[in-house]
Amino acid sequence: MVLFPVFLKRFRRVVRMPLLKPAAASLSIIAYGVFSEYLLQRGNPQSGIHSLFTSLWWVMQTVTTVGYGDTPVVGLYARINGIFIMVAGIGSVGFLLANLGSNLIDNRLARNIGEARTRIKQHIIICNFNDQAAEVARDILKEDIPVLILSQTKPRIEDPNIDYVNGSSLNVADLDKAGITKCKTAIILADRKNEGEDVPAVDAKTIVSIANIKRINPQIYVIAELLSRDSQLPTTEVVGLSREGHRKS
Repeated sequence: MVLFPVFLKRFRRVVRMPLLKPAAASLSIIAYGVFSEYLLQRGNPQSGIHSLFTSLWWVMQTVTTVGYGDTPVVGLYARINGIFIMVAGIGSVGFLLANLGSNLIDNRLARNIGEARTRIKQHIIICNFNDQAAEVARDILKEDIPVLILSQTKPRIEDPNIDYVNGSSLNVADLDKAGITKCKTAIILADRKNEGEDVPAVDAKTIVSIANIKRINPQIYVIAELLSRDSQLPTTEVVGLSREGHRKS
């Protein structure tokens, strides 16, 4: 399971193509078909194409494989041109739809595992997920404020108002994905995932996280959990709560 996010990242880099290219190819084929068939058929009284709109109608029937047959194309050159439009148009439109579907699935998978950039604003970020984080998140949601959890552990909470980014507050890139510049409050819980880790080391990571967040967004309000009352906060604009529950500022 740990390897899946890594595989998804590499897969996206290798096979993902921007939608602009297949969309441009499809539009080019459609535009070519409309003008070429109109020019080839407009002077033929037996043809069903005598206007650009009728030509567009025929091309869209062709590339979408609908083929009503209500707009006949006559003449050798027009039909040869039509064969080219059929092959190129169906291929380009099919490739566009496949690419679109792939991107939608890719984005959904990326969001589920916390690899996508958040879209929410004016939210509260909770760094490091644990049982305490779940309780804090539920309390915030009661105030109708969206919550984003930034953690290397996926939260065991299912709520449409909770977004998730897989990462650490020690990483500036992860903070950027979590929308740190668009949120109003950050709550940093002690990162105690490593058993036996010294209290000063845990508090040091919290303090570095505070520095990272304040450097990116100086106006943000930060609440940090410190395990020791002896730990020194980097700024007086941060509220710290020691493990014993004493408020520091």
